[in-house]
Amino acid sequence: MSILTTTLAGIGEQTVQEVVAIASWTSFQVKLRENLHMMSAIIAMALPLVLLASPVGAQTLTVPLKIEGPRIFVTVRVNDKTARLLVDTGSEITLVEPQFAKGTIELKRANIQQQTGIMQASIRELSVTLGELTLKDLVVGVLDMTDVKRRTGTSMDGLLGEDILRRFRSVRINFKDKTLELER
Repeated sequence: MSILTTTLAGIGEQTVQEVVAIASWTSFQVKLRENLHMMSAIIAMALPLVLLASPVGAQTLTVPLKIEGPRIFVTVRVNDKTARLLVDTGSEITLVEPQFAKGTIELKRANIQQQTGIMQASIRELSVTLGELTLKDLVVGVLDMTDVKRRTGTSMDGLLGEDILRRFRSVRINFKDKTLELER
């Protein structure tokens, strides 16, 4: 007979089983608390590292910017021709001047909302290269930008819109280094 059973012999078998069950439960609770404290400490140390780490395989494309007052421009290639586009997060679609779409087929016509009203754009599939990334068969609007250039007083070949920016997990404008940082 165990020491516990001998000591509790006069109390009765059911009470001894209850005492053993309580002792086991208490031992389990103590071990659980110890493990929870250790797990909490590990999580507390690891969480900042997890939150700060970039996703596995994340790549950042860095593209030079030209900042002119409140306007930000990026140089891209549209159908192998150099184009200066105004970065426009309010434009749902990238727009370029007709000279970049020569030799391509119009897919359809679409209304494009401009500050001066609604204009008709020719929708086409063009190749746009931004830094080292080439987006082939990108659906863009082709529109005479004369009115936009006159209103803004700037020289540009089009607008870099949300359709391109939304392809990235994160878009950062680094004013100090004058770069557009696009994370995939």
